[in-house]
Amino acid sequence: MPKMVDITVSLAGRTIFDSAKPSPSMLLYTEDAYGTPVTAFIRLATVLL
Repeated sequence: MPKMVDITVSLAGRTIFDSAKPSPSMLLYTEDAYGTPVTAFIRLATVLL
């Protein structure tokens, strides 16, 4: 079982994703082919920015 990694992403000083806190964002938590924790939300934000 892959171990959880705490991830915090902030935008303009606001925390928009914090894996340590259960939230709807956790539903987007996934791992890519290399086992690196990623989120669809972070990918989406990267595209929009």
